[in-house]
Amino acid sequence: MARWRLTCGHYLKTIPPVFWEYKEIDRNTGKNVVRRFEVPTLLDPNDPGDWNHRDGFGNGELVVAHEGKTEFTKDIIFLGPPTPDMVPLDKEAEEISAGYAKNWKHPIESLSDRYADGIMESMQKEMASVMSKSNQPSSIEGFSELMAAMTTIMKQNAELLAKLANPLMQVQPNGTIASVQRRA
Repeated sequence: MARWRLTCGHYLKTIPPVFWEYKEIDRNTGKNVVRRFEVPTLLDPNDPGDWNHRDGFGNGELVVAHEGKTEFTKDIIFLGPPTPDMVPLDKEAEEISAGYAKNWKHPIESLSDRYADGIMESMQKEMASVMSKSNQPSSIEGFSELMAAMTTIMKQNAELLAKLANPLMQVQPNGTIASVQRRA
């Protein structure tokens, strides 16, 4: 029979096909232009409106089948191969799904071991080179001159602040502040 139950949403080409229409008015002729495109149908088992098989207790499921492979009139006929998220409901569906299962590997799992090892090795080399560069001290051009200029400016600012705060205070060469005795 080749029937499957959907476990998550799928965009499937169905029979009868679903079309999307685009309408516009041609600027040159002034006539209506209608373009039709065949599009896949969204079938979502989480949407009760899409269920095609229901029990009497408010539960339901979405069942799809290949053309000519079902005896149930409620099944939705779809074109194309099954996906990993389709649960086979009969022996024929299991055989068809098994034929496509080799294509359902995760992209990482499908990489050969040698290729994956090469990627890991190159990543480790790159990481080692980055780590070795980060341990070396970096020298920025002109940084020492900038620090010397900032130190000079800070000393000058300290002297000015000391003079403004108390004209009787004087900054010593070692950077300390001392009071000056007034002579009478």
